[in-house]
Amino acid sequence: MTRDTDEHAAAARWRSACAHLREAVTINVEAAPAAAIHSAYYAMFRAALAVIVRRDGPDTTKTHRGVHARYGLLVMPSEAGRGQARALKSAARERMAGDYGDEPRPTPENAAIIVERAQDFLRFNATTFGFPLD
Repeated sequence: MTRDTDEHAAAARWRSACAHLREAVTINVEAAPAAAIHSAYYAMFRAALAVIVRRDGPDTTKTHRGVHARYGLLVMPSEAGRGQARALKSAARERMAGDYGDEPRPTPENAAIIVERAQDFLRFNATTFGFPLD
């Protein structure tokens, strides 16, 4: 892969992250907390993947756990980055509970927190890694 191709792939993943974030902030967390969490998590996941692709190329990791681990290593040098890596893992747990768990169901309060964290996550990565905020 060329550097231009890697950048194109990273930009596509970033656009996907922004689209998921737009969905997350539009969803009524009172009516559909699990859906809001799902979209917020995928905004974070796709943003983390964009960072990884920009740094390592598009074929570096294939799994959610792999993305979480690699992203954590990339942002480890800063306390703010470590906080964002923790937020990604927390959102993943909430999404799994909402998508696959029986009880307890996600609460509107938790959904609002995860959506806010997703907004922070994209702002952090836009600033840190030079992606545009829509």
